[in-house]
Amino acid sequence: MKTQRSFPAQPGSVKAARSAVHAALTDVDPTLVDAVVLMVSELTTNAILHARTEFTLEIETSAHDLRVTVSDAGPGDPAVRAPAREKTTGRGLQIVERLADQWGIVDGAPGKSVWFVVRTVTGGARRSAANDGTEAAPTPPPQVESSVSTEGQVRDAGDLQLAA
Repeated sequence: MKTQRSFPAQPGSVKAARSAVHAALTDVDPTLVDAVVLMVSELTTNAILHARTEFTLEIETSAHDLRVTVSDAGPGDPAVRAPAREKTTGRGLQIVERLADQWGIVDGAPGKSVWFVVRTVTGGARRSAANDGTEAAPTPPPQVESSVSTEGQVRDAGDLQLAA
């Protein structure tokens, strides 16, 4: 099944995109849905903050996995950053890299798409888009890790909120 929806470049669109994920993934393990919602929140926030254009969310499910793509028409190339510990931004792609089984970036003309795949069956192998196709040792499905929240920092999917 494939679902696609476009959103304007405004903070409320992040919440709307998260709601679209919940609506599209009613038959998926809730733990996986939480991880997907967190990754979508990060990617859509990046589209709003950096691209400053409308973005499209595409969700495609199959018997074994689901693929999510966030596309925008903005300039620039997304990159995994290593922000200083005291910084409260710059970790979106680190989160995607950690939680997704596969992920990557596709250049567009104009814009770009950032995609990720999460296996919906257990025993999946984690691979990065830069990998040569060799699979890593099996790992359990990705899970959102919760920890004590520091003021102003998001620590789990339940805390996700964008200020208007």
